[in-house]
Amino acid sequence: MNNRWVFSVLVLTSCAPSLAGQIRGNSGEIIGSREARVNITRLDAPSDGAQAVNNVVVAVVDQSGRYATTESLPHGHYLVEALVPGYAPQSKRVDLADKATVDLTLTPVVTAKIQATSTNSHVDEDRGAGRATLTPPSL
Repeated sequence: MNNRWVFSVLVLTSCAPSLAGQIRGNSGEIIGSREARVNITRLDAPSDGAQAVNNVVVAVVDQSGRYATTESLPHGHYLVEALVPGYAPQSKRVDLADKATVDLTLTPVVTAKIQATSTNSHVDEDRGAGRATLTPPSL
C-alpha cells in the first residue's frame, strides 16, 4: 500500500466538517433531556451534483445540554433546529465550512390551565349531561 495514499485519506477525514453546540434556556439554564433532539437539515444540493440522499442528521442532546454530529457533514448551508418538549423550537442557519459551534437558546412554552368556574344542576338534553361551564383563562 502506498504511504502517500494513506496519509491523504487521513488528512481528508480529519478535515471533514463537524457541528456541535449546547442548548440553554433563556435564563441561562442548561437544557439536557432524553427527549431533546437537534435536527440538522442540509439546505443546498451537494456541490458534486449528486442526488442528496440523507438531508437530515439527528443529534442527541446529553444531560449537559451538549450535542454533536457523529458523522462528517459536507460543506454547505444547514438549518440547525432544537426540539425539546416544553420549549418553543429554535433554529439557526449556518454555513458549514469547517468545524462549527451553534449554541441555541430556547424559551419555555406557556401552558394554560382550564378550570370550572360554575356548575349547573339543570341538565339541558341538547347539550349532553355535562354540568360544568368552562371558561378559558384570559391570556
